[in-house]
Amino acid sequence: MRTQYFQSEPCFAGLLTLLAATQTLNNGVPTGQPAFVTTGRKAVPVASVDAARQPSLYIMEGEIEFGGTEVGISTDQYKAAAIVYFRNPGGVTPASTQMNGLRDALIFQLRQRTLDANGNVVPLILGERQELGGYCYHAYLDGRALANEGLQNSQGAAIFPITILTGL
Repeated sequence: MRTQYFQSEPCFAGLLTLLAATQTLNNGVPTGQPAFVTTGRKAVPVASVDAARQPSLYIMEGEIEFGGTEVGISTDQYKAAAIVYFRNPGGVTPASTQMNGLRDALIFQLRQRTLDANGNVVPLILGERQELGGYCYHAYLDGRALANEGLQNSQGAAIFPITILTGL
């Protein structure tokens, strides 16, 4: 059940809670193993995240696009990004293998899991919106993701754009 008014802080905290609970996948099924060693709301430079703390995920808040409010309808959009750092495993394993696994796990989490009113991660029922525990109307991947496999220096990164609709 969605809250009556949008509140940005619990919404972004909920986004981190949901994405921090991302699990690795095996044939599209969560394994119970965390996908990320480190997570946080403060986006940090990749140079400050050593290999032992990767893969890591950070949430970065972005621009806000204010929409109309005719007859109590708000169409505000908050932009965010999920930033993922990972180390290229090297050797015979392609760098893209780890990147693809992390990407698939993050997409699965945002599209197939949600938060209940108590902040627990639960399955998202097919057709329901991602309301992040009731703090937004809908949160979803929106736009082009950027990725660098880390072929040059073994340090990979990917950025996933997220749009959060405040309510209708």
